[in-house]
Amino acid sequence: MSTSLPARLFRSLGSSQMEVKWMRQAARNHQDLQAMLNRRLQGEPLQYILGTQPFGPLNIKTRPPVLIPRPETEQWTSELADQLHHIWLDTGYPHKRPLKVLDLCTGTGCIPLLLYHLLNNHGLRLAALGIDISSNACKLATENIASINPSSVSAVDVQQKDLFDDDFWEFVENSFRQPTLRHIFSDSDGVIPLDVITANPPYIPDSQWQDLSPEVKDWEDPVALLGDLPLHKKGEHPSEGGKGLCFYERICGLLQSSSSGILSPSTILAMEVGENQACDVVRIFDKFGNVKVWKDLWGKERAIFIYGMG
Repeated sequence: MSTSLPARLFRSLGSSQMEVKWMRQAARNHQDLQAMLNRRLQGEPLQYILGTQPFGPLNIKTRPPVLIPRPETEQWTSELADQLHHIWLDTGYPHKRPLKVLDLCTGTGCIPLLLYHLLNNHGLRLAALGIDISSNACKLATENIASINPSSVSAVDVQQKDLFDDDFWEFVENSFRQPTLRHIFSDSDGVIPLDVITANPPYIPDSQWQDLSPEVKDWEDPVALLGDLPLHKKGEHPSEGGKGLCFYERICGLLQSSSSGILSPSTILAMEVGENQACDVVRIFDKFGNVKVWKDLWGKERAIFIYGMG
């Protein structure tokens, strides 16, 4: 039995011997391993079976249906951390105060947590708020925050909120005033604009849903994947339907409508984009600052960095 299951796994899913090795390492006993192999035979993603996904030097907890962190997301987050470090060395943020970071569609919380880890190694402090519409995502992100345990001079928090709510900015500012994040700033910091906004929003067009692998569409939350608005939102927020761009348009609208003090001339926006979407997203944000397209290790246009949002 123990040898036939791995053999079936190789034939049915093309899984590598490394997958079986990782499951053997994670299994508490033989019975546990059999259960893992059977789950994998049913097409369940390996990351859900193991319960974690490496993300830089971190091990991020994973659980269905919350979106599994991808290597390309790790790459551009690490690139952003490097850029923030160099900016800090070259110019310094005001009085070397902590960075104020907002992560939209936070999922597992992997982006703000990796930023925290990498910047903390360079002596940079931050107060980061992750926002997600999903209660499952917020619960898992909270577990990841507790597991990675930001230091007393930095903080990461997560709150559940719909990006399309009219009171979004009011909610964000109130969340930064809560004790978890507020204590990171001194009383002299006053009203602090956002230094960094990150987002890995849903961006897959509805038309491409059926083309996704079963491991994605049968297990991960469609709400975290599909970038065309649900029917009940379409009338409220006109958009280029069918291109998966609705969340970028919403983020752009939020930034344009933000009140004074939320953004500054040094605010950086970093967003992941889907395949062949970079040009459209650049066009959506063409009124903002200095826009650059970042390519991942595979040469794909994977992220948009915008400098000077205020």
